[in-house]
Amino acid sequence: MNFQIVCLSFCFALFYNCSKDSGAAIENPDAATNAPACQTIAESANQYTTFYKPTNGWVGDPMPFYENGKFHIFYLYDARNTLPTFHPWYKVMTADFATFTENSEMIPTGNATDQDGALGTGSVFKWNGTYYAFYTGHNGILDPKEKIMLATSTDLKSWTKNPSFQLQASWGYDRNEFRDPIIIEDKSNGTFKMLIATRSEVDLVSNANVPWRAVIAQYSSTNLIDWTLEKPFYEDTSTFITECPDIFTMGQYQYLIYSNIDDRMVHYKYRSLTSNVWITPENSKLDGIAFYAGRTVLRWS
Repeated sequence: MNFQIVCLSFCFALFYNCSKDSGAAIENPDAATNAPACQTIAESANQYTTFYKPTNGWVGDPMPFYENGKFHIFYLYDARNTLPTFHPWYKVMTADFATFTENSEMIPTGNATDQDGALGTGSVFKWNGTYYAFYTGHNGILDPKEKIMLATSTDLKSWTKNPSFQLQASWGYDRNEFRDPIIIEDKSNGTFKMLIATRSEVDLVSNANVPWRAVIAQYSSTNLIDWTLEKPFYEDTSTFITECPDIFTMGQYQYLIYSNIDDRMVHYKYRSLTSNVWITPENSKLDGIAFYAGRTVLRWS
């Protein structure tokens, strides 16, 4: 079979999961439409000619899923209104990235006091005929602010939240910076891995305190419901957090893509399938600062 990797990011506004607690309060949903964001003048005026944009609102953090010749692109719908709840998951479909079919809201937000008063980035995975949407439940008035939550579907259209599933940061990880889950399958042993963007101040091998660093946490499961903490998948002392991690394998190499919250760019690293050492290319950036929260999608033909 032939396959193609597509890396995409449709919209470049600032969202709550692109902020630091110590930085500007850009997670405020009451912010005006013309609040500072990574936009050109043409984008601010809604003058889109290439990228998809809904009739009302904006697109954030695309989460693509490919099946049967169609790209199902879930995204955070940014209404920029004054509601205390924000960023429900919407979906758009395309076969060629030139024409799009809107599918409207897929997963709604919870109430203002719920863990998922705001929805954050996640991913969709299919197993045994069921689609699993793991997403970030974010609420700035709660402690922890962020947990990983779950909704399921049998048709990629109607989604049912699983209120009993709430995965929060394990000991040693930052309970308020715990988001952007993505699932990868290890077919060699029938297990699944969940990678999560977070931070840690503990060496999880020696349990010694260390300076805060960005970590891509790793959990394992055999049923997508019960998850066990494993050793970190990736650690980075050079940035606050590595958001929206993504993984794919091509040939004899595994590739890691993530968004660096400090320089506002998408970076990549790679390693041999027989090595645990990540290689950083001389130019590790995939684009400029207008390209953020990029994710890849695998298309088979």
